[in-house]
Amino acid sequence: MSGGSLGEVVSDGSDAEQLSAITWDTTAACERFTLAFTSTEGAPATTAPGVSAEFIRSAALLRVFLSVEITALTDQLVQSGLVDRLYVVRRADRTLFLDFHLLAPAVGAIGIEEGSGSVEIMLESGGDPYDASASFADNVVVVTPSPGSVTVPFLVNGYSRNFEANTIVRVTQDGSVVFEDFTTAADWVETWGEFEIEVDPAGSGPAELFVGEQSAQDGSDRGLVLDIDF
Repeated sequence: MSGGSLGEVVSDGSDAEQLSAITWDTTAACERFTLAFTSTEGAPATTAPGVSAEFIRSAALLRVFLSVEITALTDQLVQSGLVDRLYVVRRADRTLFLDFHLLAPAVGAIGIEEGSGSVEIMLESGGDPYDASASFADNVVVVTPSPGSVTVPFLVNGYSRNFEANTIVRVTQDGSVVFEDFTTAADWVETWGEFEIEVDPAGSGPAELFVGEQSAQDGSDRGLVLDIDF
């Protein structure tokens, strides 16, 4: 499919307990990603969990929702022709999603690997160009907004691995803070935690949006600074 929903795997009686590995292989025509799962006993799962996926073209993302709550991995640099990197993220309901950050427009399909409890995602070049992409730091990923013009109030969402899951959002103009608040991400110990916060700064015009945390060592900012205009 070229956009929106990529598809869904409906599974009854799955023994999958943990996302255990993500592997991939590429050819000139296709990139194939395999999601492997293990059972409570640690053996390879024989029945895949429920999985659904959708393209989020406003942020150059393929997001895969998983009906498991445990993961053995948190993020991975890929740098294939279509995928830059991926993150495993905890949602507020404790389930996980997997974000593929895309390098180029792609179309794809999702299915179950025959004879196993693994899920396969196939990607090929194609589809509409992306509107924007996410922004990255070692401790935070901002999905929206992208740098540039925003309309207040606006939502800042993404995921982080800040100390005790605290994520600070601050807007600064000409050295003065016009908005500051914080929120708690859904995880930080086991994997990345999703967060979302509404931002409604005073004033208007060019500004800097900081998303991240203050260092426990020296109190300095640690995260992302995006140039915005509101």
